[in-house]
Amino acid sequence: MGVGFRVEEDSYFIDGAKPFIEDAEKHPKRIALRALGALGQKLYSPSGTDIWNSVKVRMPDEVTGQVVEKAGRHVTDFDFATPNHEKEVIPFLATKGFKLLPADERHYFIGVTMSRGRCAKLKLYLSDGKGNVLNQYGEVIANDKGQPVPGARGAPVLMDVFFRGFYMNHYFPFDRLDKETPTLPGAELMFTKLQIVYSNEKDFIDEMVILREHEVTDTDANKIVNGAYMGQWLSKEKDFYYTATTNLKRLRNILTFGSETSPINEKDEWTQFQKMQDSLGERRFELRVKEAVKEEDRRKIVSRVDKLLEMIERESNGKLKNYVPGKRWYEKVEESI
Repeated sequence: MGVGFRVEEDSYFIDGAKPFIEDAEKHPKRIALRALGALGQKLYSPSGTDIWNSVKVRMPDEVTGQVVEKAGRHVTDFDFATPNHEKEVIPFLATKGFKLLPADERHYFIGVTMSRGRCAKLKLYLSDGKGNVLNQYGEVIANDKGQPVPGARGAPVLMDVFFRGFYMNHYFPFDRLDKETPTLPGAELMFTKLQIVYSNEKDFIDEMVILREHEVTDTDANKIVNGAYMGQWLSKEKDFYYTATTNLKRLRNILTFGSETSPINEKDEWTQFQKMQDSLGERRFELRVKEAVKEEDRRKIVSRVDKLLEMIERESNGKLKNYVPGKRWYEKVEESI
């Protein structure tokens, strides 16, 4: 939309998400909306604030552009998953004031195999009903062409909706949304992170929060990460299996500070990133984690990483343990959540 930077108050999205989800359930079509992304992380693990606010990540400063160390996990838009069709969901969201972005900005479809159907992601913005763009205070900050109103404050309120399945670097379906509310189930929230081939520091922090706050078991009890389901799905998706287990091993290595032999080879992207930090005299991410996360919490997370890896191997009967994928084993995408 080209207006402002972002909506700063997490509470705007966190408090606003639940009415969306509850009203969608009451719709005649029984629309299932579940939060994911930063919104889903904050709703699923509200006690994880201490980790998000203490582990520093390196990122460009919004004003100077210089790379600095900052802590914090901010919700900057609404992110929802749904198994329902666009024809059901978009009219419902219109009753809440959300309008599709122009066609060249709003839509990207990702083709998948016929057996999986078609996944989609649509982008919407909060509108006054005339197409004008609203901020979180209900004020018009741009017209229907995205041109800013002089003197307007704030940023547009945006929404991303993922339909039927999640397919970025890897795919998983939205066929278990009845297991948890108001977010994706814990297993699927973990999948949104573990499917990322080029994981960044924020992705690993999100994984740490989930695994510190939630047990890993073979059930779908509330606020539980179902490791058995994850293993069952990954046993059918060997390329996703490779990425997911590699990321879990990376996370374990980060939390144990290289005290054990790294499971990642020298050509691995994360290993190369660590070496680059060393060459620039930067503090490795592992050291920043060690400073910020209590030892007892690190031990708890590592034990749950180990349990999750064991469950994944058990479901595949160990047949994928030595699997080596081809040169391109993942879909290339331009963004992450």
